[in-house]
Order: sequence, then C-alpha cells, then structure tokens
Amino acid sequence: MSDPIKNNYTMIGVDVAKLKLDIAIDDKKVLTIDNKEESFKKLLKIIPDIDQVCFVMEATGGYERKLVSFLQSKGIAVAVVNAKRVRDYANSMGAYAKNDHIDAQMIRHYAQAAFAKNRLKLRESRTEIAQQLEDLLRRRNQLVG
Repeated sequence: MSDPIKNNYTMIGVDVAKLKLDIAIDDKKVLTIDNKEESFKKLLKIIPDIDQVCFVMEATGGYERKLVSFLQSKGIAVAVVNAKRVRDYANSMGAYAKNDHIDAQMIRHYAQAAFAKNRLKLRESRTEIAQQLEDLLRRRNQLVG
C-alpha cells in the first residue's frame, strides 16, 4: 500500500475501456482517446501543469495497465480506485445515469472527495517482472478458486 497523496494535485478522471479512454480534465472538458501509447503522448501535450495532476482510474482487470505504466514512466501521479466505491459515490450524489463521459467525471469527483479526506493512494511503480509475477499469482488464484 502506498502513501497518501501529500501535494495538492488536480484530479483527472479516466474511464478505461479495452480500446479507448474517456478523460475528464475538468467539469466541462472530457476527451476520448485510443488506449495506446501514441495517444498517451499526445494527451500529455495538452495537459497543463503535468507535474500537478493525478490521473485516477478504476481497476478494470488489466485494461488500465498500459496507461498506468506509461504515466508512471513519466513520473506522473496515478491512483487506481475500486469501481464499486466510485459507483456508490455516484449513486450517493444522485448520478444514476451512466455513460463513459459521466463515468469519467464521477471518477474525477470521487478522487477529489477521497483526496479531501486523505484517502486517495498513489499507485506504486512496479517493475515488469513484478507485474508479471502479480499476473501469474492472480491467475493461479483464479484457477485454484
């Protein structure tokens, strides 16, 4: 488990899918990009004050890994949160509608609320070997279960 975020970051919510990412930069701006490295590079060029942002996304069973790895390689803060907590937060706010842009905004709002309560944790960087070991252990647990 990593330490809580100690700086005052601007939260960017990311709704992750296999082929695309919906990215809520602020209350009005949501971008859709491909879930591939060339798009990640273009994204970084349009984000102001990249050192002061934290990208927050739900754990999606692996689709988020490329983005997490890319951002961490650039020294950018990343948090991966529990999808059920985000959905519960959205429901508590009365946001029952669901689409990719709304989800990205809800992830961003959830991150802001969690940050305010010092409950948002940064994702620790992992080596490629550590990630492979984690994947193998997860698969083993699935098979044993």
